Amino acid sequence: TVSFAITTYDYFGRYANHPQLATDFYLPEWEMGNYAAKYDDNTALYLTPTQEEMATIYFALADPERLTNYDGSLGLIPAGQMGGDALYLVRPDARASWLSLTQFYETYESDLTHSTFWALHVPDGANQALTKVENPTAVAFVDQIALKGWTSIVKEDRLIVTLFWQSLADMSTDYTAFVHLLDQEGNLIAQLDRQPAGHPTSDWQTSEIIVDTFVIDMPEQRPLPPYTLQTGFYNLATLERLGDPAILQSDFNPK
Repeated sequence: TVSFAITTYDYFGRYANHPQLATDFYLPEWEMGNYAAKYDDNTALYLTPTQEEMATIYFALADPERLTNYDGSLGLIPAGQMGGDALYLVRPDARASWLSLTQFYETYESDLTHSTFWALHVPDGANQALTKVENPTAVAFVDQIALKGWTSIVKEDRLIVTLFWQSLADMSTDYTAFVHLLDQEGNLIAQLDRQPAGHPTSDWQTSEIIVDTFVIDMPEQRPLPPYTLQTGFYNLATLERLGDPAILQSDFNPK
């Protein structure tokens, strides 16, 4: 009874008398969905930052499976599927995400005319992303995920490794990714284990390229190089690895 009374008050009292109901609750999301719907099926659609309520956008888009919600503030960039474009819908308060995208891509079209979202259309997003690869690889993890390549730099005793993943199949598990640095005896001296930042593997689309950067603190006291740099995935619930780790470099000497 209490719940019914509160719901009745919300819908027929507070919300019904809201002077800007259409604008505040529906129109911005409807406009965003209609904007995205103009792009063909070969364009991957991304919205950042993540949000809970998506019903109005999905209704306007008419195909909820096309739109991926992700947290761009964590540094990851989903680059779309091979052979297709990417469209990013970015909330104006997510300036860091917008800056990350515009600094990463060389070719794009931006639209800043909407008050509640900015749009960035990236032609051939996946292939544009792969031009950033410095060290190409050909490694697959149990036909689920491929590692297309990687880059690394050392800055202020931090090892920054950027990995370029490609989803090979739809996944129901949110795998944890890791980057490990081993000494010459195989001992772990630095690591970072986490899910892909803001874009879990269960949300990856087949053939999608994902660019994820790992920032690893290097210990002050550590053995002399060379080191072994490796990466991979595992299921956190069971600790079962998704295939064998991929050795990025066995004579890694960070400088």
